[in-house]
Amino acid sequence: GMMRMPHAPSAAAHEFFGVHVPFLAWLDIHGLEWRPGEARIELVLRPELHNSLSAAHGGVVCTVLDVAMAAAARSDDPAMRVVTVDMSVQFMRPGIGTLLAVGRTTTVTRSFAFCEAEIRDPAGLLVARGSGVFKRVKPGRGDGDG
Repeated sequence: GMMRMPHAPSAAAHEFFGVHVPFLAWLDIHGLEWRPGEARIELVLRPELHNSLSAAHGGVVCTVLDVAMAAAARSDDPAMRVVTVDMSVQFMRPGIGTLLAVGRTTTVTRSFAFCEAEIRDPAGLLVARGSGVFKRVKPGRGDGDG
């Protein structure tokens, strides 16, 4: 089934699909939908997240793609944690306004999830796309998360 996340600013922003990620709370990334194999998130850009051309900084774009893919990578098991192993990004056009991202799994094994994601602007134009490989870990092993 699909879990719809509340679009509440403070408390809900700190729980990202069941995991507390301080960096994502600070960025104010919101989870919109989370279902097996897919995650949808959004980020309303603010001036501190811009580059010198008043568009989304590339690091922000990479983070949004990473988060969307990571959420998809653990979408079959909420207790799962994932660590980014490899990631590739293509930038198509400047990100402005609100970044809407969809992450999907393409292949999931016991240890790894292979994913892809795309970001679109409010007009539906493709801002960036990415692909990534994520190591799936059960918490409590001292591995990273995010």
